[in-house]
Amino acid sequence: MRDVLNAADELEAGRLYREIREQGTPNYLLMFTLSGEGRIRDHSGNELLMGQGMAVLYEPDTFHDYGTAPSSAGWHFLWVHFQPRAHWLPWLTWAQPRLGLRTVRTVEPDLGERITRSMRRMVQAFRLADEVSEGLAAVALEEAILWLHSVDASSLGQWDPRVRKAIDHLTLHADEPFRLSRLANRCGLSVSRLAHLFKEQAGTTPQRMHEQIRLRQAAQYLRLSQFSIAEVADRVGFDNQFYFSNRFRQKYGMSPTAYRRSGDEDPKSEAQKPSDCPVPQGRPLPGWEG
Repeated sequence: MRDVLNAADELEAGRLYREIREQGTPNYLLMFTLSGEGRIRDHSGNELLMGQGMAVLYEPDTFHDYGTAPSSAGWHFLWVHFQPRAHWLPWLTWAQPRLGLRTVRTVEPDLGERITRSMRRMVQAFRLADEVSEGLAAVALEEAILWLHSVDASSLGQWDPRVRKAIDHLTLHADEPFRLSRLANRCGLSVSRLAHLFKEQAGTTPQRMHEQIRLRQAAQYLRLSQFSIAEVADRVGFDNQFYFSNRFRQKYGMSPTAYRRSGDEDPKSEAQKPSDCPVPQGRPLPGWEG
């Protein structure tokens, strides 16, 4: 059983390549561009171009619409569908959501090459499909995620460091009650100044982000643990199970129980579902070259 990686490969997509999934997938999707250019769209038609060295992270159950950019002859990228281990979650809260996505762009060629090598090792190990290789694939993916997290952390010049501090605190203390005044004091700002800066840079309010972090963590507990719904609610900081279930349903379109059941399928089948994996029109490349 593949508990972390559900599907992974390297793809050299043609000019007409495109994937659309209205409901997204029940796992995370990470894509990293090697060459060419991809295009991502949201429901409103807003677009984001994925050039060389750019990573995009789709969270579970998020609308997917991506493919080769019209101006590009092709799009060469590495991709992986995965369920993160619990300790990875703080590394996946990249600072700037765009079109509802998390994005990181590497500007140093050496760092981009390290990420490429890690993800190619991941793909090579994943293809072997045995227990040891699956463990090695997870280790390589963790390495790539850490490198991407380091890029995000190093781009603080684009962010007010007090806003980044607020995001880090919300991520690491998601189970604690939300108090805007306490958060503002920790960041050395007035409540009104923090609210303004946070909305300006993160595109949402601190309280809204706090709840979204809680719900994402709850979704991972539901997928990866045997905790009861009440225990999951308590672990992510909800005192009332009914309120937790209501907020969860609003975000994911189903109850926590239904969400857990929807993940009971054999994860190995993910690699065989065309609706879940970006394979059809591209040419998979050989494994790790380094």
